[in-house]
Amino acid sequence: RFTGEGDTRVVVSHESVTQRRLMEDSLRESEARFRSLTNLSSDWYWEQDKNFRFIAISGTASVRAMPRDNFSVGKTRQEVHALMPSEYYINMNEADWSRHQAILDAHEPFRDQVFQQRGADGQIQYISISGQPFHDQNGAFMGYRGVGRDLTTEKRAEHELRLARERMSFLLSATPAVIFAREAAAPYAPTFISDNLLSQFGYEPAEFLRDADARLKKIHPDDLMRVLADLPKVLEAGRLSHEYRFLQDNGHYVWVREEMRRIRGSGGAHDEIVGYMIDIADKKRFEEQLLRVAHYDTLTELPNRLLFYDRLKQALAQAERNQWNTGVLFIDLDRFKVVNDTLGHGIGDELLRQVSMRLKETVRPGDTVGRLGGDEFAVVLSTLNRPEDARLVTQKIMQAFEQPFELNGREMFVTASIGITVSPVDGQDPDTLIKNADTAMYRAKDEGRNNIQFYTPEMNSRALERLELENSLRRALERKEFLLYYQPKVSTRTGKVVGLEALLRWERPGHGLVSPADFIPILEDTGLIVPVGEWVLRTACAQIEVSKASGFSPVPIAVNLSARQLQSGGLLEMVRRTLDDSGVDPALIELEITESSLMHNTEEAVILLNELKKTGLRISIDDFGTGYSSLAYLKRFPVDTLKIDRSFVRDVNVNEDDAAIARAIVTMAHQLSLKVVAEGVETRGQLAFLVENGCDEAQGFLFSRPVPAEKLQSLPEAYPVTD
Repeated sequence: RFTGEGDTRVVVSHESVTQRRLMEDSLRESEARFRSLTNLSSDWYWEQDKNFRFIAISGTASVRAMPRDNFSVGKTRQEVHALMPSEYYINMNEADWSRHQAILDAHEPFRDQVFQQRGADGQIQYISISGQPFHDQNGAFMGYRGVGRDLTTEKRAEHELRLARERMSFLLSATPAVIFAREAAAPYAPTFISDNLLSQFGYEPAEFLRDADARLKKIHPDDLMRVLADLPKVLEAGRLSHEYRFLQDNGHYVWVREEMRRIRGSGGAHDEIVGYMIDIADKKRFEEQLLRVAHYDTLTELPNRLLFYDRLKQALAQAERNQWNTGVLFIDLDRFKVVNDTLGHGIGDELLRQVSMRLKETVRPGDTVGRLGGDEFAVVLSTLNRPEDARLVTQKIMQAFEQPFELNGREMFVTASIGITVSPVDGQDPDTLIKNADTAMYRAKDEGRNNIQFYTPEMNSRALERLELENSLRRALERKEFLLYYQPKVSTRTGKVVGLEALLRWERPGHGLVSPADFIPILEDTGLIVPVGEWVLRTACAQIEVSKASGFSPVPIAVNLSARQLQSGGLLEMVRRTLDDSGVDPALIELEITESSLMHNTEEAVILLNELKKTGLRISIDDFGTGYSSLAYLKRFPVDTLKIDRSFVRDVNVNEDDAAIARAIVTMAHQLSLKVVAEGVETRGQLAFLVENGCDEAQGFLFSRPVPAEKLQSLPEAYPVTD
């Protein structure tokens, strides 16, 4: 500005600042962008001068655990640390600090130097610092620029992952299952296998990871195709469970179970199959044991009823396809109950085992032997060209039974009764064939045991009659349908009646008197003979008292005892109780016991007979000569009388053999001081022979048929015994 005379002049200078303004605006915008970026970033930016004082810190750092007032421009890092409470700062160890300080003193860059501090929540935080020195244009050190990063989340995640891996490693080592992961796409290459593959099956996991087919090569050839067919199912259903045999490194196959599940990746990509494989050998053994218990007889190891029916069903289906016959044999041991009761269940079990072995050795390889229960066995003859071929097999079985069984050091002969059915004539299903074979077996029993019978339709009606008879017998005692008939025994010297034999009769309502041959065997088989036998003894004792009350001189009455009664275990007590209750003189009671029933367990029989003898009654052996006829045993039995069986008396006066046997029995009995009674005397010629040879007593139709109690008084006191 100039002021002159009369006027003022102003001098103006112009300079353009546009470029500068643009540069300043650009710088401000750049700084704003930088600050925005640093504020948005989880990292923070910092600068230090050559004295290591902070000259710039981005705002992100203020959100960390360090208070903003402590962590600010103008302070050194040491001052920041000094201002922080001790509980918030965890210093590095001296060695780490020394190395870091050496880097700073050397003005060298450093990267990812990790510091630890405790956050406001008390949890450890991890801070990573990286720094780069900067210099002026002359190369003089001016300070550090760098970034900081909060690694807490990552470090905690790493820590949790490490713990998870350690837990998983421990669990995988403790479990017997081998854990694996495979690619979902064929060839299902493994991506992970737990280390216990070595301890469980003997293979290194690396071997299976290298070779996608390594596992498949260890699968049993018979299971491989099934396993390969199963694998795609896990992709369809999302899961799969199957079992197969797997080869261990010791060369043995073991059963394993494999469970798998499909894990889907993001968007369906990179799907994985995860699962486990576990040794189930023990489970398989247990299942096999259960299966064997369910289908096999534990004593004989033969198929039981359930498996036998299944085998028969299969054989019938095959026979129908091939147009051949199938046979069924129903086998029942004769008098097994006697063996079991007299010799004990242990001996009985051993007999059943030996019988099962003989049956298996006798039949053909394709046939099935089964035990249906008790002493009942059955055989499936799977292929028969004609029904008559079944007889050939049964004959071999009967021949096998001709050899004695070795039981606890003693030889025993056992026979069997066999019923035979053949499909399709006798039935086309298992139930019908077995039922009809059972019916035929009972017919074999009725025919005298140790017998073979083919089934015929007529047998069903006979079996039905037997069943009805048995049902009626079970109520006969309580309905008072039993009677006692008496047959006199006559002295061959005087002709006087010296005794009576009590004989059981059954008057069945609507049928009249039933033959003893028809109902007594049923009483024996069912065990009803025990209570009925007690009734017989009580009734005989009562009859003696009736005779005394009527003024007649009573004679001894003989009562028959069955083998079943001898084995019942309560015979002695029953006899004592009956004698005490009736008050009858025991000398007036005679117990008749068959020879064969005494020989099953002679030691116990001797003891029992001696105890019975002590009661004062008499004992006789009935049907002598038809059983064992062992003199060695006979002299040990405390018996009073031998009764010659009617089979020897029938032709005694015309058959020299029968005559010789009868003479021998009489002579032997007298040598042992025993009385002899002949049964079934029907002719004067028979009686004459008995008188001539010194037989003591005789009974039979020649003198009198058995009569009911009310007719006893009409019997004569004596009969003529000589012409």
